[in-house]
Amino acid sequence: MDRSERLFIQDGYQKTSMDMIARECGLSKPTLYHYFKGKYELFTSLYIRLYHGLLEATKTHLSENLDKFQILENIIDEHFALMYAKKDFLSMYFRESHLVIHENIEEHINWHIRSKEEMVGLLSQFLKDVMRSDVKKKFGAEMAARVMFNIFEGMITDVALHDEKDFAAQKKFILQLLQNGVLDGAA
Repeated sequence: MDRSERLFIQDGYQKTSMDMIARECGLSKPTLYHYFKGKYELFTSLYIRLYHGLLEATKTHLSENLDKFQILENIIDEHFALMYAKKDFLSMYFRESHLVIHENIEEHINWHIRSKEEMVGLLSQFLKDVMRSDVKKKFGAEMAARVMFNIFEGMITDVALHDEKDFAAQKKFILQLLQNGVLDGAA
């Protein structure tokens, strides 16, 4: 996966072939096709791997025995760190993804919806116990979780556009927004 990711970063989706990937990985082409139906599946699996990393990191942080606000800060830190570590991949992915998505748009949309729902479910469960009661009554934990997820998704594309130093200010803003607008001060 890492080697194919480097090839896609280097050459882009259109110019990277399964032959190149097989050669780079020291595999026969039939062996590569045993694991992936084609270039589209391999390419999108790299993005899915990143999403799974974010999901697993979120699950880990949600199970920590810490102050709830510290858990949120850890989740946000982890999202920034993982996305910054994959900055080159994300830049290439968003540059090239319009070519890829159209190969199998139905599958891509369904995967994205399932992934979003899973993350929103996790965040919603967490937020329902730490939200201000008036905010929870008016909007609900699921709405807050969806907005939080949308902020995280926005961060993904922002990684390609800004320097790492900008993330500290964004993190501070997100935390202040949550602390002053959504979270119960006793949390």
